Amino acid sequence: MDFQVEFIPDSEHIQQAWSELFPALRSSSYQLDNKPILERYTYGMLDNDYCEICVPARPL
Repeated sequence: MDFQVEFIPDSEHIQQAWSELFPALRSSSYQLDNKPILERYTYGMLDNDYCEICVPARPL
């Protein structure tokens, strides 16, 4: 399962998303899985001022 956060792709919002991501994961019923974390930028998302941070997670 991926833990995904959508946000506006500018440096301020990206920094905020990264700082909120791990506390949110810790407070959920999931833990970080041993796979790469990806920032995903597609044309459709960028056209709508969004990108995704895809975090592989697994149930506790």
